[in-house]
Amino acid sequence: MEIIKTLRESWEKNWPELRCACTGGIPEFVTARQPGPLGAGVPVFHYHVIEAATIEADLDFLSRNGYSTIGADALLDHISGRARAPRDSVVLSFDDGPQNLYHVVYPALKRRQLKGVAFVATAFHSDSVSERRIDDQCPCSWPQIIEMHNSECIDFQSHTHSHRFLPWWPEPLPLTGSNPRIVKAMRGPALSINEDFRLSKEILERQLNKKVRHLAFPMFRGTEEALEEGRQCGYEAFWWGALPSQRINVPGHSP
Repeated sequence: MEIIKTLRESWEKNWPELRCACTGGIPEFVTARQPGPLGAGVPVFHYHVIEAATIEADLDFLSRNGYSTIGADALLDHISGRARAPRDSVVLSFDDGPQNLYHVVYPALKRRQLKGVAFVATAFHSDSVSERRIDDQCPCSWPQIIEMHNSECIDFQSHTHSHRFLPWWPEPLPLTGSNPRIVKAMRGPALSINEDFRLSKEILERQLNKKVRHLAFPMFRGTEEALEEGRQCGYEAFWWGALPSQRINVPGHSP
């Protein structure tokens, strides 16, 4: 049964990208032999857990070739027509808030003065990591998140409160890079979608003293109900995976 569940989760997570690859819905630079300039488009690159050598190479490439890294609000302003993003801008997003974010991604961004966007599920972050060894793969602590936020290298936004699969709510989902036993112990009881979204926003805004406008759907999948509930909670932008109708983010697209 566990193998079947793993296969199903893998399919649910990856089939939008496969569909887009088959229907021409991925950005041209992914398949082009010699990619051209991005123009008004802003791509979003997505990571969970990443090796130090890989993120260093990616960031060096961006720096060497003159790309700008922008935060979530700057992307929203760009596609909403309020303010144009710098030429050749990209967004680097990181999900699930594992220790890898603090120990690998954060120092790599900080050294180069680049920016990332991190989506975290607020149920899983404690006030301290001293209670559990880092080797146990506990999610980032609030002091770590606050430090990263204060550096202005990482823009924190909502990944819901308890990280559940919206099409089959309230089915729980794992947090990549964190110990499943720790995640299960911290998740708490299932709330309604509205309560879950609202609690995540309230906690992030209280902890970080900022306005949270963005919600990333776990496993990249939302629903019409989730969009409506999210709007009611005050979110302005909703982050999915690949969408056939939206090859790259440009002014005029729906947030």
